[in-house]
Amino acid sequence: MMPMALSEDDVERFGRAIWPDLTGRPATAVNQAKFGLSRLLPILDAQVRPGCRILEVGAGPLLLSAYLASKGFRVTALEPLTPDFSWFDALQKDVIAFCGREGIEFERVDTVAEEYVAPERYDVIFTVHVLEHMRDPLRALDNMYRSLAKPGFLLAVCPNYDVPFEPHLGVLLIGRSKAFNAWLYPQRIAAKPEVWHGLIFVRYSSLKRSLQDRGVRYSFSRGTVRDMFIRLGKDKFLYARMPALVRWGYVALRRTGLIGLLYWLPLRLQTPMELVVTK
Repeated sequence: MMPMALSEDDVERFGRAIWPDLTGRPATAVNQAKFGLSRLLPILDAQVRPGCRILEVGAGPLLLSAYLASKGFRVTALEPLTPDFSWFDALQKDVIAFCGREGIEFERVDTVAEEYVAPERYDVIFTVHVLEHMRDPLRALDNMYRSLAKPGFLLAVCPNYDVPFEPHLGVLLIGRSKAFNAWLYPQRIAAKPEVWHGLIFVRYSSLKRSLQDRGVRYSFSRGTVRDMFIRLGKDKFLYARMPALVRWGYVALRRTGLIGLLYWLPLRLQTPMELVVTK
């Protein structure tokens, strides 16, 4: 069976079927799933075929994995529920209960990406804003690559810490020392201590060097930052969640009409960054 058409509006409809009162954390889950799908759609347009096998690494509340499964994909959702994201647990239970009632099937794997390898099992693997929360992002990417079939696509979106900005806390980073920045921003960190302590500063420069050393085929998407700022003008929920610095930047770029020029921003200065690996 060929998977059915996908859209962000349809993700929201799917989410509302689970949480009719779409507020609070369910609203966050739906918004994150819509964003993830927006980055994944170009790959699925190139890769969709009957029986397409998908792995979502860091599936969070499982909503996007469940949605893709409802459309006919063979989906595996990898989510270990680390302490910094334990609030996903209640949402996961809602999604799993809904899928049980609706006969939607997907595989759930409760382990970290650094320990999961399924050689050449998946046609598409994706991870959105998760690499920075892993203990060893490069090892996780190696495992994803080993789990990718031929032909296959791997998509990874995450902050680029070559740009000295931490989006979870909304702070400018001074130098590369996490301890020094913790000393600079004690109140910000106190508000999200588990998130901060779990962060790894993934950098475009080190990621590119690692990929070159491994000899894999890869590219970094040039339009990622431009697309994010365009999205801020359409997505009020995402705009409200952004740090003040990002919102101010959006307003300035919109008023000057310069958002389109972000496409030409050097890749090393783009955050978030989007990596596509092919096999």
